[in-house]
Amino acid sequence: MLIELTKKLVIERLPGRPDTGHKGTFGHVFIVGGSLGFTGAMKLAGLGAARAGAGLVTLGVPESLMTIVGAQMLECMTFAVGESPSRSLGTNGLEAALEFAAGKDAVVLGPGCSRHPDTREFVLAFVRKCPVPLLIDADGLNNLSTDAAALNQAQAPVLVTPHPGEMARLAGTSISDVQSDRPNTARKFASDYGGTVAWTGAGTISAPPTAGRQVCPGGRSVPLRPGGSISRPSRLRRRARTIPGSRGTPPTGRRARPVRPLPSACRTLPSAIRRCSRISTASGGS
Repeated sequence: MLIELTKKLVIERLPGRPDTGHKGTFGHVFIVGGSLGFTGAMKLAGLGAARAGAGLVTLGVPESLMTIVGAQMLECMTFAVGESPSRSLGTNGLEAALEFAAGKDAVVLGPGCSRHPDTREFVLAFVRKCPVPLLIDADGLNNLSTDAAALNQAQAPVLVTPHPGEMARLAGTSISDVQSDRPNTARKFASDYGGTVAWTGAGTISAPPTAGRQVCPGGRSVPLRPGGSISRPSRLRRRARTIPGSRGTPPTGRRARPVRPLPSACRTLPSAIRRCSRISTASGGS
C-alpha cells in the first residue's frame, strides 16, 4: 500500500527548532570521502548537510587533501583520514575514522572516494563496523557493489542512495533491467540486504527493508523513517550532489527562522568604525 508523503506529514514528523537552540542542538554529521581530483564532491555534500540544518559538519578526507578541502569549506570542520598510495581513503585510517564516527549523529560515506582497491577495503569494513546511522552514496556504492552482503553485517541503520547505474551495479544486472521495475527492484534489494533504498532518477523511490511505502508526488524527498517515496528528479546536477549531505543530516527540525535584515544602524556600523579609525590616525590618536 502506498501512502502519499505530503508536506503536512513531513512537518508533523520533524521536531521544532527551539529559539534557544545552538549548533550543538542540531546534530553532528560526519562525511567521509574525497580523493585526488574529486574533492568537489565532498564540498557539495558538506554544503548540503549545512544547508539542511545540521548544527555541525565534519569532512573526513585523505590527509594530504586537508588543505584543499579546508580552504573550500569555511562552514565545515575537517578530519584527516589515512590514505592509500593514490591519495584516497586507506585502510590505515579505518580505526581512527570509526572512533571519530562513534560520537556523531550520522555518517555519510562515499562522495568522491574513488575505487582504489585499498579504498574498497576501507568502505566495506566501515559499512560493517560503523556504530551510527550510515548513508552510502556515489563511489561508496560502487565499492559496496563488490560485496553488497556487507550490508547484512552492519551494526546500525543504513541508507543507500543510488542512481540507476549504481543500482544496476548493486543488483548485479543491467540498467535496463532495474529501470523496468524500479519499485520492486528497490523493495527486493532493501529486503535482501536490510537497508533502506532511496533510488534517485526519474522519480525518487524509497523502500525500507520492511513492508510499507510512501509516495511523494513532487519535489525531491528525504526518507524520514523506513518508508518509500517517489518524486521528480532535480534539474541541476550540482543540486543532486548536495543531496547526500542533506539526507545524512539528522531530522533536526522544521525550516530555520529566516535571517532578518540588520537594522540600518547596524549595517552602517562597520563603515562608521573605519571612518573613526581614519580620523584618529590623522589626528595622531591611538
